[in-house]
Amino acid sequence: MLKGGRVVALERTDALLARFSAGRLRLRISGAPLPDALRDAVISQADGEVQLRIDSYDLVENMLAQVRRAGCRIDDMEMSRADLEDVFLSIMGAEQT
Repeated sequence: MLKGGRVVALERTDALLARFSAGRLRLRISGAPLPDALRDAVISQADGEVQLRIDSYDLVENMLAQVRRAGCRIDDMEMSRADLEDVFLSIMGAEQT
């Protein structure tokens, strides 16, 4: 991948996916706003739906507990792994060094 005329990624697809292995937790919540403790993990948020970055599946239980303690009701939930589009957006959105 090129960014600003510089090579920023020159790896096989499987290696790129392994390097950017963060997953996503999509929640449709109601009843209360998302707790502030999860704000750093937010990828997107609109109309009661929030997508959170999960760097490890071990974090999911704690994230859900924080949502429940904040008084949010989880109306729908879905977990997914990063795909090549996510990797591309992550690389292209990163600051140039």
